[in-house]
Amino acid sequence: MQISLGIAGLILVVDCGLLLANRVFHIGTLVPLGIGLIFLAHAVYWERIQLYLASQPSLKKLWQLIWLLFFVWLISFCVFVSYLKQHFNTDNHPKAAQAIIVLGGGTKDNKPTDAVKLRLDKASEVIKRFANAVVITSGGFDAGEDVSEAKAMADYLHDTYGISLAHIALEEQSTSTELNFIHSKKILAQQGIALNQPIIAVTSDFHTLRASLIGKRQGYTNLQVVGSDTPWYIRPNVWFREYFAFISGWLLDEY
Repeated sequence: MQISLGIAGLILVVDCGLLLANRVFHIGTLVPLGIGLIFLAHAVYWERIQLYLASQPSLKKLWQLIWLLFFVWLISFCVFVSYLKQHFNTDNHPKAAQAIIVLGGGTKDNKPTDAVKLRLDKASEVIKRFANAVVITSGGFDAGEDVSEAKAMADYLHDTYGISLAHIALEEQSTSTELNFIHSKKILAQQGIALNQPIIAVTSDFHTLRASLIGKRQGYTNLQVVGSDTPWYIRPNVWFREYFAFISGWLLDEY
């Protein structure tokens, strides 16, 4: 147990530490970092902890209960990830689209993050397939950034794939998936596109299930969500973040 905790803790701390060094700040990095530090502390002071608990029976029962609850939670997380992966949608051959909404996911130094670049790579394929569809890049301003996610994404599509900026509408107000869909409604209405017409939302694979649920709740009755790959080095972290996002989305009645 002591060795296992030490190894697991070291992996979590190194993984999250590297991401934090690259300014990836969200629950998917901060909470695992905390768990890793707790694991390492238990591994280093294992003998002392066991001796102290042996002299405090009531505290030992509480300590055992906390570990039991942790393993129950860990099982629930593994079940969630399995379910999530079964609902990844990376279909690159949608049949129709009057509009294509690219959902925001973060910027760094006023540029899309690696995960968002993959969303945009996937979106470029869909845009070329439906050249007459209205294109919306959706995302507001991240903390410390001077350029909105929407503008950064539009610039990437233009610079990388030659897609005209005049063809891209910017939705620069949203700070969540729900707001992505809410604020995009205004642009769609201005373009004369109803929510029951075929609309494609492009996001990351792990995000397709929640995005689909939120979009439909917002009245997009003919919505198809297409997912891009996620960089391998952040997958566990974004799955962790998505786990809590699903819980908060349910509590906030987003779907």
